[in-house]
Amino acid sequence: MTLVERFLKYVSFDTQSSEETEITPSTPGQMVFARYLKEELETLGLEEITLDENGYLFATLPANTDKPLPVIGFIAHMDTSPDMSGKDVSPRIVENYDGKDIVLCEEGKVVLSPAQFPELLDHKGEDLIVTNGKTLLGADDKAGIAEIVSAMVYLKEHPEIKHGKIRIGFNPDCEHRRSYLLEFQSRYFMIMCVHEICIESHMGFICPKIPGWMPCICFICDLNKQYFHMKQLYFFTI
Repeated sequence: MTLVERFLKYVSFDTQSSEETEITPSTPGQMVFARYLKEELETLGLEEITLDENGYLFATLPANTDKPLPVIGFIAHMDTSPDMSGKDVSPRIVENYDGKDIVLCEEGKVVLSPAQFPELLDHKGEDLIVTNGKTLLGADDKAGIAEIVSAMVYLKEHPEIKHGKIRIGFNPDCEHRRSYLLEFQSRYFMIMCVHEICIESHMGFICPKIPGWMPCICFICDLNKQYFHMKQLYFFTI
């Protein structure tokens, strides 16, 4: 499965979170997605896979070197914003973007335009994934999950890239419950360094919790939560 195929599969899950409940996860769709991811990680051969009753999913890619290296971690959240529907997402790939307006929904007059988002022009000639204008795409943060899982697959397939133990974690309810990073670091993750693969702006970013670690993947970009730009994964030898 390619990175794009994996992402398109992930956005088919409705994981919109809710501010109206006091349970975790706040919506049942998040747990449905978590169970799917757990099965995928098991199939891919990751280890120490756990999924708790609150929808926190963790897994390990073991070290492939005897060199003493710190444990690092990558995290991303499964939920999408409660502000707009994430159900029945209908993604479409715009190939070789020409720099013009992209009509997402003609009947609703929903247009993605460089006049409003000039950052679009930075991706002229590239392939974009868009919605039909009626839902979120869900790139925040299913693009992050797709990147992390694809990175683990790549590292397993390329043992010549030496690395220490890598922990990955996917959490529910990031969109309205900001304590989740503390949950990762203090209760579950137990790592030296954690990076959040989070898709927030047209650039995407990596959020270092402890400085000094070079990111090992570049990012799928998201613009106004309606598209992401497909980029190649890059890895740095440790």
